[in-house]
Amino acid sequence: MKGLFVKDFCFVMKRKNTLLIMVCLCVMYMLLGMGSFALAFMTWMGAAVMMSTLAYDAMNRGLSYLFSLPISRREYVYEKYLLCVIGGTLGMAIGLFTAVAGSLFGIEEIQLSEILPIAFVGYVFMFVFCSIFIPVDIKFGAEQSRIVTFGIMFVIVIIGVVASKFVSEEMIDDAFTYIGNLPLPIVGLTGLVIGAIFMVVSAIISVCIIEKKEF
Repeated sequence: MKGLFVKDFCFVMKRKNTLLIMVCLCVMYMLLGMGSFALAFMTWMGAAVMMSTLAYDAMNRGLSYLFSLPISRREYVYEKYLLCVIGGTLGMAIGLFTAVAGSLFGIEEIQLSEILPIAFVGYVFMFVFCSIFIPVDIKFGAEQSRIVTFGIMFVIVIIGVVASKFVSEEMIDDAFTYIGNLPLPIVGLTGLVIGAIFMVVSAIISVCIIEKKEF
């Protein structure tokens, strides 16, 4: 599995321009006083960049060659999930650093007691994001998965619009306030457990999908 990590990190480092743009956008959001958004943005984008290695692997029948090596399909799937978690974690760390830096320079007043719950919520959603789209990418491939992804996003937007009719902004604010008042270890542990459940179920599905595919 170590070789898979080396391969994927080499792929990611070839996209230095993309990584630089992400960091610049994060700094821009911080300068605009949108530190909380920058935090969520970097968390999700960090995972998304790592997830894009699935498309690189599928190019030019790369998976056929890859699985001719002493690498099991189960190991390949597990490595992708771990890679996305690493990417999301690094992205969240950069987002937190940017938000704290903005607070120290007086750009946006941020308290750790307020932003850390937001960070954990974003982290959990990153787990859900990966749990949904990694199996989709493995099942349909890079090209078709884009269409399926747009379909999933459209459904999510529709659900969000419908839910907004029944959930007021006050209820959302109350929910975040409640989360913010909880002890940080409880929030973190709960988020990690929820994320882990999604990841485990998704990984099982992905293994079943890839073991049935022919390359």
